[in-house]
Amino acid sequence: MHSDILTQIGQKIRKLRQGRQLTVQGLASRAGVSKGLISRIENSRTIPSLPVLISLIKALDVEVNTFFEDIDQAFSEPRVVLRRRADLEYLMMEKPAGFSYQSIIDERLSNAVSRISVLEVQPGSQGKPQVTDSFEFRYVLEGEAEYEIGDQQFVLQAGDSIYFDGNLAHAPRNRTGQKLRILVIHFLAIHSQ
Repeated sequence: MHSDILTQIGQKIRKLRQGRQLTVQGLASRAGVSKGLISRIENSRTIPSLPVLISLIKALDVEVNTFFEDIDQAFSEPRVVLRRRADLEYLMMEKPAGFSYQSIIDERLSNAVSRISVLEVQPGSQGKPQVTDSFEFRYVLEGEAEYEIGDQQFVLQAGDSIYFDGNLAHAPRNRTGQKLRILVIHFLAIHSQ
């Protein structure tokens, strides 16, 4: 049985770090990344980008080939992931009333480095600015969205899409009288800062 590659990478980094008697902060300093990022990687909450992963492997004084020797290559097996509409779960991801995410597929299910959801925003609702450790793709399925990304404003109609660095503060808004539905894809590439 294959275990999740994300979990294996996190556990291997933790094991090597502890074996070298390095603190999380010590490894973060050596690799030039944040302590929080190391924690998220070790706890399988995120997967590092390739440059960050290589920096971590070098900071642990391990050869790249050696690091991956015992990592299960589950990606080599073809997989099909089917989720029926009745199986999709609604999750409240933001505090403002009128916002809900329907999780379609995420990295735990697919061994992928993306999370796909449908965001529903009720009429008159506005999100609070937030940042994420991912690049984001948004495609408007229904309605009209106003997006504030960094210091820029965008208006998106059904069929429009936008791709941006989630490290920029961003917030959606629905000023219309109809429901807004947006396909949201988070590409879990991690910033090194």
